[in-house]
Amino acid sequence: TTTAHGRGKPVFAHPSEGKGVWIAANNGVNILAHTTPDDRLPWSKELIAKMLQAHMALTPTLKLFKDALVQEGDTGWAHDVFMLTAERQLNAYQKAGGTGCRCSRF
Repeated sequence: TTTAHGRGKPVFAHPSEGKGVWIAANNGVNILAHTTPDDRLPWSKELIAKMLQAHMALTPTLKLFKDALVQEGDTGWAHDVFMLTAERQLNAYQKAGGTGCRCSRF
């Protein structure tokens, strides 16, 4: 992150679980590539506060998740725990004041 920021570039992270989001927030990552529904856990208020403190932006990628489930034959994707987790994480982040990708600041 130091090298990228030194060159005026944003740093993206592609975490698969909440622990990865903590690592990203603690290490200067600017943008998360997506929520982390793989672990099927909600994001805690503490994690979201850390993300906000780190000024992290989030690209939700809900459509990509939906398309992947449909491609796998999941006709009930709207009720899939994976999608519900992703939506809940995104909702919690937005309600706390989180924003989407703000790449123009770099």
